[in-house]
Amino acid sequence: MSDEYQQQVADPKNGPRECPENWGLLRELRDSSLIPAGLPSWFPGQNTGIAEFHDCQKFIEITEDGQREYMGRFAIFAAPGLETMDTVLRPISVERPCGVSVEDCPDAGVVTEARPAALIIAEKPYLPLKIRKPGAYCLYLHREDGAWTANLVSLADVEPPYSECLDPVQARGQFGESLKVISTTEPTIPADGGFYPPAARIDWDPWHEQHYFGLRCGTAWCEVGDPTSFGTSNTQELHAQDLTDKARGTVLVKGWYDEQFLAIDYYGKLVPSNVLGTIYPDKDLGPDDAGVEDDFSDWVRVARVAIKQPRQPSLRDLSL
Repeated sequence: MSDEYQQQVADPKNGPRECPENWGLLRELRDSSLIPAGLPSWFPGQNTGIAEFHDCQKFIEITEDGQREYMGRFAIFAAPGLETMDTVLRPISVERPCGVSVEDCPDAGVVTEARPAALIIAEKPYLPLKIRKPGAYCLYLHREDGAWTANLVSLADVEPPYSECLDPVQARGQFGESLKVISTTEPTIPADGGFYPPAARIDWDPWHEQHYFGLRCGTAWCEVGDPTSFGTSNTQELHAQDLTDKARGTVLVKGWYDEQFLAIDYYGKLVPSNVLGTIYPDKDLGPDDAGVEDDFSDWVRVARVAIKQPRQPSLRDLSL
């Protein structure tokens, strides 16, 4: 562990500048035997050190008096192959309802194998996502009747193949903890899935004030959360007006942008505010159509930032 990292960890006010810098959280948990020594062979992989493919945040909890506080750090690492997840899942059971033809409903009665979609590292328990203790978890995705489903498995509590978070498993979803999946496609951008980055995100459910995960699932974006009470974050349609298809993709597809509540200093302690910050990458980052990259010899727009203080929704808005 570097001296710089130790110095940041020792800072009781701010902690690591990144979350966590150089993935020190993995080392801390491994040293304390909270995660297995043998992580999936794809971790670390070619994308592990590229922060944009993954997400790591301090989760927010709501205290009994309604205040927001930071709790432990949580990280999600996207597994390879998210872009083809919907095409590589093999059926393990077909129980087609009587009278339903393959032509009319090709997915009816079909249950597929489950494949690893992400590695999750948790510093604290978080019951809305069925994280019951600190450690490493594997998030599996599979399909039943054409709908996405998810299971979360603690790598410390299971035997292979589940503990490896590597190969498909054939268990009809009866393993680990079940989570709810909401899959979405953006109708105003091309439908081939190319606008969905093979990334994973930590998101915020404003209706129930709790965190959930988001990641690419083939040609869609899948949001994975509490199976009993789960709503998704607000869309960014307002910021996408009058944009081209390419630019709309970076605003409307959640995997492209980052959105978090900004921190404030409250009597010497950093606490989350209710001010929401969102940063969208510029559509022209990277090589142009001719393969030429900008040399940044002059000012280049790289992102747009939105700051807002949203009205907090409540269950009354749903007449519940």
